[in-house]
Amino acid sequence: MTINEFVEFVGITASALRHYDNKGIAGSLASSSLVSHIAVQKYMNAMPLYRMEKGFAYDGVTISRQNMANWVIACSLNYLVAIICF
Repeated sequence: MTINEFVEFVGITASALRHYDNKGIAGSLASSSLVSHIAVQKYMNAMPLYRMEKGFAYDGVTISRQNMANWVIACSLNYLVAIICF
């Protein structure tokens, strides 16, 4: 069994965790909860990525805007396409 390190969104803070299972993006530090939080903030709450980047930095977690955008795009292509095409 392999141990993955990734960033997970827990409540109102993000934290780096060591966990046995990451069902987010293969080879990425993003957990599914983190990517879903970013997508909700971006598309439902109209929060710009630069503001999220500053919020995560305030919590001590460095996540670039480019990474957040890439994670949302990857999850959209991997998971939402199946819903749209159905």
